[in-house]
Amino acid sequence: MERPRGLVVGQEEQEEQELLERAFFSWAEFSRFFDAWCQQRLALFFIQSSMHLTRCHWARLPPLYTLIDVLKYSYVRLVCKDVRAPSRPAMGHHEAGCPAFIIVKLSPLRDRLVVTECRLTHSHPACPIEFAYYFRPGRLLANTCLPVRTTNKISKQFLVLADVHRLLSYCKDRDHSVIDALRVLQGLFHKDPEAKRRKEKER
Repeated sequence: MERPRGLVVGQEEQEEQELLERAFFSWAEFSRFFDAWCQQRLALFFIQSSMHLTRCHWARLPPLYTLIDVLKYSYVRLVCKDVRAPSRPAMGHHEAGCPAFIIVKLSPLRDRLVVTECRLTHSHPACPIEFAYYFRPGRLLANTCLPVRTTNKISKQFLVLADVHRLLSYCKDRDHSVIDALRVLQGLFHKDPEAKRRKEKER
């Protein structure tokens, strides 16, 4: 039996209050929490946009550089899988996709990730079959293999900053695990721009 809409909305508002300002001391901690949270609610989210710590100039300096591997992001926006799936038109009007979202940001102290905004009211019911098909535990921590494109301009033994920029240009907006790995490489090159040259001298 389907629950009354008012009861559902009230529960979602309570869950929003419980989630807001929740802190995590690593991206891995948040990912494990989020997996369990999604499984309890049969909710499917993906990263719509993010800001990796390698793009923050202050994070490239020691000892803050160690935060890149631990916290990973300064900003993440997670949205419902159906954000791009418009609802069925009613009376000639087209409605937007599901509005549910969660925003996670780096705290002002730069020592934790905090849920700063969220909207957990979905425009559609949860579907156990769809959830079982799409959900993959640990997806936010996945380390996808890099889409290496070997060309005459890229050495088969060494990678330079220009190669990283080129690979970033190949990535699609939703290839977040790939983009994150490339951002880490980009940050390493900024920290040590002569890395390739010294490596060649060591041969």
